[in-house]
This record gives sequence, structure tokens and C-alpha cells, in this order.
Amino acid sequence: MLLLNLPIIVFILFKALLSENMNWDAIKVIRHYLFTASSWKSLAASTYVFTGYVNWAKFNREFRSIDMKKQQLWVLPVIGLLVLTTTFLIPIGYYGTYGVDNFIYIWVSTADSMKMEFGFMERVMFIFLLLYLSVALLFISITWHVGSELVKSILPTKVKPLLQTYASSSGMTITGFTLVLAELLARMLDEKKF
Repeated sequence: MLLLNLPIIVFILFKALLSENMNWDAIKVIRHYLFTASSWKSLAASTYVFTGYVNWAKFNREFRSIDMKKQQLWVLPVIGLLVLTTTFLIPIGYYGTYGVDNFIYIWVSTADSMKMEFGFMERVMFIFLLLYLSVALLFISITWHVGSELVKSILPTKVKPLLQTYASSSGMTITGFTLVLAELLARMLDEKKF
């Protein structure tokens, strides 16, 4: 999924960086805030980016089998830093340092302010929303898979052989967890409380 979306991501990033609406002076202003302490609210919001390490609880066994040389591992933090930097600085370049505070979903608004002059779709937002949907579905499927594997790992040892006999034990775990969660949410939340 990420390999299919990579050309679209690169296209949107280059479209944003090479646009005449990009204000490079607003990005230069951010240098003055490099050594300013962040608020607790912004620090808590920024930690959401690093929640991917939770998936290592189950995927670590797969990463050990990958034959990647240690000389090539430096590429991963460099790419991650570039992605985080562009996701932070491009909306500031479009809306300024104070303007980004007025948006909830800043990248949807940033993609909406970009347009393609020679494309079959004039607005970049439609492409961005399709990209956002596919990445969100990928994140959901990985999260549910890791969740089902973690639930299966805490089950009693008497139940584990029973789950191994079924080919779709992950599907059964996800379905059972979803049914329990839906029942709990239906009992806790109703339209009268909102």
C-alpha cells in the first residue's frame, strides 16, 4: 500500500514546495522558536507520531529475519526526519506561523489550497483525501492485527491449541473483540448523553 502511495506522496510534496503560494519567510521565522520550550499540550499532541513503536511488540520477530545490513540503517531516521520536517513546515509556509493555529485538520486545508493547472482534477485535495483514506485503512488493518495478536498472546494456554486449529483465528479474535467493544459502547453511549 505504501509503495502504491509513494508516487502520490512525492507529487504532493513537490507540488507544495514548488508552489508560488509557499511563503519561505514564514518558515524562516520558525528558526527563532527552535530553542523555545513547548507547552504540555503541544508535546502531548506530538507524541502521536511516535505511536508506531507499539507495533514492534509483534513485528519484531519479522524484522529480525530481514537481511538488512547495518550500513543501510541510517536511511530510516533520515527519511523519517524529512517526512516530519515537511509535514510540519509546509502548512506553516502556506498559512504562516499564526494562521496554522486556526485549523483542526491542517493538511486537508493545505491540500485544498493547492491546485493543478494541467490535470484532469484541478484540486489536489481529492487526491490527498484518497491518499489519506488508503493510509488510514492501512493503519487500521495493522492496528487490528497487532491487537488481535496481543489478545491471543494473553489467552490461557488451554485455548491456544483450539485457536491454532482454525485458520482464521485472527479474524475470530478481531470479531470477538469488536462485538464486545460494540456492546460496551452501546451500553455506555446513547443519543441522550449527547
